[in-house]
Amino acid sequence: MVLTSSDEQAEKSRRLREAFFLETVKLQRPILIEKLPINNFRLGLIQAIFPDARFIHIYRNGLEVARSIAQLGEKGQWFGSNRYKWDQLVQLALCKEETAALPRLCANYYDQGLLEWRLSTEAAVDFLCGLPDSRYLEISYADFVDNPLTVITAVLLFLGLKIQPAVAKFVTDTVKRKTITLDGNPLSWSQKAIGGEILNLSLEDGKGVELTKRYKERSCFLRASL
Repeated sequence: MVLTSSDEQAEKSRRLREAFFLETVKLQRPILIEKLPINNFRLGLIQAIFPDARFIHIYRNGLEVARSIAQLGEKGQWFGSNRYKWDQLVQLALCKEETAALPRLCANYYDQGLLEWRLSTEAAVDFLCGLPDSRYLEISYADFVDNPLTVITAVLLFLGLKIQPAVAKFVTDTVKRKTITLDGNPLSWSQKAIGGEILNLSLEDGKGVELTKRYKERSCFLRASL
């Protein structure tokens, strides 16, 4: 599940870069965008293969993500054959002192989804903290559904593209919130522990301030306090 720069292989990277380039030629589009949530755990590898890549991180309220994962988990559609993905997540949690005890607190799919959200989001923001601001854009899902045209315009600007009328119309007509928010739901002590500080940050009103910058500032403050 986790791949880092140490997993990069020169010949395979060359072939992958070539395949991606040929895709842009075939489609006659200058930029290729790939969306795959598992890549939160593979950003180091992607950076090694595509050193000029830019990153767009869409983060969401951790409680809402946990709810979605729980719904899929109940249908057997999330953690893979024989719960392979969950076993991988457990091994990842055990690698860090601050998360090593958390798998034992997970009593149901909701808790498991919350832990996956935390590990995935922390992996993303830890990586983004090491990049210059020009290399990444971060937006909240809440901002996206509340102000879709503004957010999409910012995304296209980040990519050096202009918004087209057809795109503006599609975004305005299509992007709507389909589920209720869960910001105010009371949490058990175990769920607070599973979600950690980054869950609190995801629930705050960022007022335009990115999650990564808040996470970085909070981490620096906590280290200074110690």
